[in-house]
Amino acid sequence: MSEFDPNRYDVHDKQVLFMQAIAMFVCYGGARGGGKSWALDFKCCCLAMAYPGIQIILIRKTLKECKKNHVPLLKQMIKDSARWSETDLAFYWKNGSTIQLGYCDTAEDLNHLQGQTYQIVCIDEATQFTYEEFTILCAISRGGENNWPKRIYLTCNPGGVGHAWVKRIFIDKQYAEGERPQDYIFIQALATDNPSNGNDYIHKLDLLPDDKKSGWRYGNWDAVTGNFFNEWNDKVHVILPVQIPENSRRYFVMDYGLDMLAGYWIAVDYTGTAYVYREIYQGNDAKEGTGLIISDAAKAILAMEDRNENVFVRIAPPDLWSTSKSSGKTQAEEFAQSGLSIVKADNSRIDGWMALREWLKVYKTKDKNGNPILSSRLKVFSTCPNLIRTMSSIQYDTKKNNDAAKIPHELSHAPDALRYWAISRPFGSTVATKDRHFDFEDMQEEYERQKSPMRGYIGGEVTSSYLNYGG
Repeated sequence: MSEFDPNRYDVHDKQVLFMQAIAMFVCYGGARGGGKSWALDFKCCCLAMAYPGIQIILIRKTLKECKKNHVPLLKQMIKDSARWSETDLAFYWKNGSTIQLGYCDTAEDLNHLQGQTYQIVCIDEATQFTYEEFTILCAISRGGENNWPKRIYLTCNPGGVGHAWVKRIFIDKQYAEGERPQDYIFIQALATDNPSNGNDYIHKLDLLPDDKKSGWRYGNWDAVTGNFFNEWNDKVHVILPVQIPENSRRYFVMDYGLDMLAGYWIAVDYTGTAYVYREIYQGNDAKEGTGLIISDAAKAILAMEDRNENVFVRIAPPDLWSTSKSSGKTQAEEFAQSGLSIVKADNSRIDGWMALREWLKVYKTKDKNGNPILSSRLKVFSTCPNLIRTMSSIQYDTKKNNDAAKIPHELSHAPDALRYWAISRPFGSTVATKDRHFDFEDMQEEYERQKSPMRGYIGGEVTSSYLNYGG
């Protein structure tokens, strides 16, 4: 009988690093053709043989992908060391180990996996999973007192709904509270690292368009195929904080819900250049389970403003004008009663994205010494990290042309806020909408007539006409 024998296989240098890595979270890949799936299957077989009785699960987004990409290869490697059960989707090893196949295409799939226990969790194509899905899958790696390792192995390429969190943790090494740097390791593998790739395959990657080639050929995580804002360029749009010119018109815009408050202060100077100069970004706390209620959100926003900042107008999403059945009030009224007066944004998504793209447009100019440089009319201070992160990570909606994906939802809040501002403050000519556009000169005259003494405006009590101004 033929058994699994790891010594029969040639493992290239990057795959050796993957096999030897002992961190709690090991991520492998970063480009096409690096031998990711083979390395993951081989690792599973080595662990199953080395630790009799260990429970391993290998997960992809869909069952079809999991079976197609792993079952034939695992059968070839394992040979007679284990039997395959089509019913159970599992390889049962003679020594008591198990390699289970799993998938996570729906919430029901995730709930089913959540109650299971494995020591080794392997997530193939990890960028197809949201961060929430990732954390839930990590929680099933457990298993009592034994000498079995408890680890998470990931493979991935740039792009996909999980691009942002994978890049944050494994590429940028920016860790959230509770994430320990020593627990994470990334092993970059390119097509050229894999001897099984012939020159023809490398040549095909070289013929790709520049954006795809940068990610698929060279594993560049800053050049993502499917990124919604192709205009976005950290080197052009992100700047260190500067002194904002006096007499610049200042705006505040936010996207608000109990899951997230994403707010931005924006100043437009006499040249028409806009500066996003401050960020408030507070969302669900895993420990608390909720975000900021309206009174706390208003307090947090006002606390960040200077006394003499003189914000011209504050813009908020239109769903805040829906009347609550329980209180009979709108959330906009509750914000106003908490000291934060707001006006309703236009929520036309496609028009809003187009308006924002006009602001993001990169053009050629010259610096003060006459040297050619790239610039844009929208500048974001480096002190707004969540806006920078999400603008470079949010993807296209695969089901709706010209729209940004709403999943993962966390990536949508900051871009949505910027969209509300862009369509309310169009670049150059007015952006057409179905029924209206904002004219802030008229809005200022309306405020003057009301003589409202509210903070950031000019004075008086909040009236229903004030709250509903703009539609």
